[in-house]
Amino acid sequence: MKKHSKILILVGLVVGLASCGGNEDEAGTPPFGTGSTAAGCATSGASAASAPATCVSASSLTLQLDSNSIQNTGVATVKATATAITASGQALSGIPVSFSVDNGATFTQSSSTTSAAGTVVATVSIGSDPSNRLVTVTATSGSLSTSAVFAVTGSTLTATGSAIVAPSSTGNQIIFRLTNANSAGVPTQPISIVAGVLGTTTGATDSNGNYTYTYTAPASAGSIDVVASAGASRRP
Repeated sequence: MKKHSKILILVGLVVGLASCGGNEDEAGTPPFGTGSTAAGCATSGASAASAPATCVSASSLTLQLDSNSIQNTGVATVKATATAITASGQALSGIPVSFSVDNGATFTQSSSTTSAAGTVVATVSIGSDPSNRLVTVTATSGSLSTSAVFAVTGSTLTATGSAIVAPSSTGNQIIFRLTNANSAGVPTQPISIVAGVLGTTTGATDSNGNYTYTYTAPASAGSIDVVASAGASRRP
């Protein structure tokens, strides 16, 4: 999330807002490797020769999310369903599946192997990070792996401050406020402010989601662009 402000010495202050955040649904294409076999089924050697005919290997793994975007209130979750299937499209039970997530998200998994319907479900939450970002969910079974992406949205950065300041004046302030999707202040979040000849300032929002930027105006009249970033959309 970036907040653009303009300090206009003896002329005015213009404040604009550019909201950052992704909202994309990217489902990975599952590879077709050596497959994944149900627990207890051998795949080579003498044990494989004596394995029951019901030991069928999965040829592919699919992953479906029930939402491609959730807000950063800390309550909403995404349901991720992985399905193990044969080459002919038959769902398989007893296939081991593991999940992983990135960018600070967390999850709980319904089971370590697929159900009678051939599925395993993971419930994914945003974790302790309230910032706008993309989270990748990955399901893996043996050599099979597939991923899907959802967006965390809702961070908004606003600014208030004096519209006109005098050259060389001190103690001028712009108050930035970072809020979540419920308009509640987001505390202890890093914030970076770039203000032209005034340089770059970094800090963190307070317990109410506010950060007060205090500056001394340049001696010469003119305008200065002030860009603040906090709760930004990000992707590795």
